[in-house]
Amino acid sequence: MAEAIRVPRLGLGSGGGRIAAWHRRAGDAVTPGAVLLELETDKATIEVTAEQAGILTGVVGAEGEWVEEGAVLGWIVQPGEAPPQAEERPNPPAGRPDPQAPREPSGPRVRASPYARRLGRELGVDLREVKGSGPGGRVVARDVEQAAQSRRTQRMRAAVARVTAEGAAVPSFWAARRVEMASVRALLEREGAPRGVGWTDCLLQALVLGIAQTPALARARRQPAVQVGLAVAVPGGLVLPVLSVEPRTGLAALAQARRGLVERARAGRLLPQDVGSPEVILSNLGGMGVDRFLALLAPGTFLALAAGRVQEGVAVTQGAMRATWWAEFTVTVDHRVADGADAARFLDVVAQYFETGQGLHWE
Repeated sequence: MAEAIRVPRLGLGSGGGRIAAWHRRAGDAVTPGAVLLELETDKATIEVTAEQAGILTGVVGAEGEWVEEGAVLGWIVQPGEAPPQAEERPNPPAGRPDPQAPREPSGPRVRASPYARRLGRELGVDLREVKGSGPGGRVVARDVEQAAQSRRTQRMRAAVARVTAEGAAVPSFWAARRVEMASVRALLEREGAPRGVGWTDCLLQALVLGIAQTPALARARRQPAVQVGLAVAVPGGLVLPVLSVEPRTGLAALAQARRGLVERARAGRLLPQDVGSPEVILSNLGGMGVDRFLALLAPGTFLALAAGRVQEGVAVTQGAMRATWWAEFTVTVDHRVADGADAARFLDVVAQYFETGQGLHWE
């Protein structure tokens, strides 16, 4: 049966992306998982892969062209099978270049190295807008790369600003709590604990368990597996790749999935399943020395959990002082979904997991 190759959902209102490169051509035989093309969005490059074996055919969309979410870019058919009739493709949205529109005259030829010209075509950089640093003002490869990085950064900052403005329009409130971390610290450092599991993995598991045990928040989930947007710092901005987490997911599996997601995000090689629509956000700036901060909601999210650094301190219990480790958690909640008492209940559940070390599970 023919499989349509569609532009996947690219997350947080991007609407579509630019075809960065085709890795397979019409007539090529492909296998499941084979990378067919790369799509570039405001924040990352996403690989689109084949879901079944067959022959690639009916390819539309040139490299550098803007394509809408859901648009059909080609088909994978079986030998002797014809692809369905091509769908009518929508016009590019306002502000996006129309690849079929006549191009302006090229004007005087820019002095550039052959490699810089080829790189400019691959990266979609107009050499007329690049200041050359080579001999006599000649444009060289590093100038093109810097121009492409500058463009990506500008687009990313614009996307972050747009998402922040949309999230700020959500009626929300926040609550904070200081949480003792000594028990979980001992849990992570004990002999036999799986390697690679860290604070963020415990936060992920406690976040999902806390939502499941807070009725108002549990009702806001779209499915049992919570779609967690993990805030990841990248050159020039921030991305919010999505991790699907079920309450029964163990810490070892969470750590492995999180590391892979973060590596792909920082390399700019996110997969289609990494860029869905998050329901909640987790942001951990503790590793950067931040004690306390407030995470904003993004469009479509109902909760954001922010975690500060783990630090040594003193606690008083029944008049007696003792050394301990603690961190501050701040939760932002959509007021249309829950009230202050619900946020307090959620923070209490999360705190219990950290303060007792019980309930968090490895497998």
